[in-house]
Amino acid sequence: MYYFLYTFQNMANIGGVFPRTEKDEFTLGISAFKELYLGTVVDPELINKISNYFICFIDEDVAEGFKIISAKRLPIDPSSPESKSRDLTEKELALQAKAKALVLKLKLRPKIYREIGDINDMVADMSKRIDLLEKILLKTTFFLFQDTEIPQAMKDTYLPMITKYISDIENDTIKAKEDLEDPQTLFDKLAARKSTIAKIVKSEYLDKINR
Repeated sequence: MYYFLYTFQNMANIGGVFPRTEKDEFTLGISAFKELYLGTVVDPELINKISNYFICFIDEDVAEGFKIISAKRLPIDPSSPESKSRDLTEKELALQAKAKALVLKLKLRPKIYREIGDINDMVADMSKRIDLLEKILLKTTFFLFQDTEIPQAMKDTYLPMITKYISDIENDTIKAKEDLEDPQTLFDKLAARKSTIAKIVKSEYLDKINR
C-alpha cells in the first residue's frame, strides 16, 4: 500500500468528472486538509489513472501526521462520539509537524515557479550550472594531473567569477539554499537519500534485468 496526496476541483462546474477507479485499487478521501486529500493505492503504477489530480507520494509517517494535521486535541476513545479529549503525544506532534512541513513545501513550490520558472526551467538552469562546474573542474584537474601550470587565459576567464561568488556569499549578497541548513545535517540527509535511490534502482531495476 502506498500513501499519496491528491486534489481536485468541483469538476462538475467545468464539465468534468473525477475518474472512476476500482475499489480494490484505491482508497480515497481518508483525510482532508483544505484542498489536499489523502489516499492509498495498492500499486504506484496505477496512479496514472488519476494523474491529473495526483500531487505526490508520501511515507507512512507523513500520512499519519496528515490525518491529525489540524488537531489540537484527540479523543481518548475515537470510536465513541462522547469521548473526552486528550493532548497529543510527543510522537503525534512530531508526525503532525512532518505533515505541516510538507504542506508548506507544496505551497512554496508555486511561488518559486512564479518567480523563477517551472520545474523544466529549473532543470535547465541546473544543467547549465553543472556544465559550467564540470568544465572548470575537468580543465583544472587536467592541468593538475599533468603537473602543468594552469594557463593564464583560463585564470582570467574563471578567477574573477569565482572571486565574486565567494565575496557575494561571505557578504550575504547572495544566499544559497545549502547555507540555510547545518552542513553536516544536509550532507547526511542527501547521502541517505542517494543510498535509498541506489537500493531501489538495484532491487527494482538492475536485479530484474540482470536475471
